[in-house]
Amino acid sequence: HQTSDWAMRPLPVEMLEYASRDSQVLLPLIDKLLSMGGKAVLDTAFSRSAAVKAKCKDERVKGPKKQKGARQAPGRGGTGKETLSKKFCVRAPVYGNISLLDPSGLLMCKISCRKRDWYVSRDLAENVDESTVQLTFHPNGPGHAGNEMHLVDRMNECVICGLSDGDGVGMCRHFVVPYCYRRHLPPVYKDHSCFDIVLLCGTCKLEANAKAEVLKNEISNEFHVPVDGVGGATVEQLKAYKGAKVLLTHGQKLPVDRRLALEAPIRAVLGTADNDELPWNQVQAFVKNFHQEKDFTCHGELVLSAVGDAWPAFVVRWRTHFVNTVKPRFLPEWWDANADWREVSEVDLEPSRKARYAQGLDVLGLDA
Repeated sequence: HQTSDWAMRPLPVEMLEYASRDSQVLLPLIDKLLSMGGKAVLDTAFSRSAAVKAKCKDERVKGPKKQKGARQAPGRGGTGKETLSKKFCVRAPVYGNISLLDPSGLLMCKISCRKRDWYVSRDLAENVDESTVQLTFHPNGPGHAGNEMHLVDRMNECVICGLSDGDGVGMCRHFVVPYCYRRHLPPVYKDHSCFDIVLLCGTCKLEANAKAEVLKNEISNEFHVPVDGVGGATVEQLKAYKGAKVLLTHGQKLPVDRRLALEAPIRAVLGTADNDELPWNQVQAFVKNFHQEKDFTCHGELVLSAVGDAWPAFVVRWRTHFVNTVKPRFLPEWWDANADWREVSEVDLEPSRKARYAQGLDVLGLDA
């Protein structure tokens, strides 16, 4: 198991047994190496071990080195979709891991560098050190104090493959529960939604999205709810509308084949023959008057309406699907698919201090 991934959790039984056997032989092994040539032999053994470890980490994170002339795997190295995904990735660290303290020194949560700058620029907080700021006003509550997931540092790395911003790749925020459902979940979930927002590199983001589409289609069939929703404009009308806007704006600059492709759905909606010229006055009127009908209901709203009070199990279903399909190996230790985010451990505050927080008074004992 020298080349195994020891960062995975939980470790298999055979790896635990291997580690326990290692501890039994290491001390005799050191004595043997020292007897063979002293510290020089021991240093050589350490160097070789470090080289093997570095190689294993490189292959785990970046994949095996590509052989000359070998065909590159789909989704790696510059496909159109990957380029599009990278366009929306953030190259700066997403998690600033800045500690936000209240005036009494209580750790309320971790915030981004951008939010820290926002507080400081408005004199709402002062820098304690490069990774800590303290509020200059007295908040109404203790924030997320007592909730571990809001108080620990989070790694700026892909939770699937382990690539980080230090490897020169950007990170994308990924909703474990897709946004089309999340937006219709109760506030008690959305208030703690960062639990189900993870970081992925561009390539893993594409993979996770593809896996999510599979479950989304299963849910669509299970609840008999179309993925495109019910009511409103049809898919053909939407295509015609988008194509008409492009043609009216950039029509003369487009290649002929692209222009013909955009005209096809417009002709179908307006009933214009392929050989006839498009009636541009009708196209302009179509764009001007186009709108979604008021009775349109999106897929996510219909599904959550059918799920009802069973939405916590629905959330767990998505979490479990995420873990089982993309097999993330770098999730935070506190992340659990079955965790109940509603059970937030209460911070240990004195009763009088709790009352002052509830009333929005000075937590240091001063009058408001």
